[in-house]
Amino acid sequence: MPAYSVREWKALTASAEEAVAQAWDAHRQALRDAARGQDLADGLSRENIQFSLLHHGPQALGRSSRHG
Repeated sequence: MPAYSVREWKALTASAEEAVAQAWDAHRQALRDAARGQDLADGLSRENIQFSLLHHGPQALGRSSRHG
């Protein structure tokens, strides 16, 4: 199988960089949401879900769904 051309490597690199940038932006947004959130007992919202994930991990979401 022939190696990628320079043009193909540039396209692959650009795609990977874009994917990483989008993931980083989503991570930073999740942290901003978590900073505004409260415990899930105060209601289900994006901010409260991110707060619970940050402070209690994914298990907190499973516990909340069993109690709500």
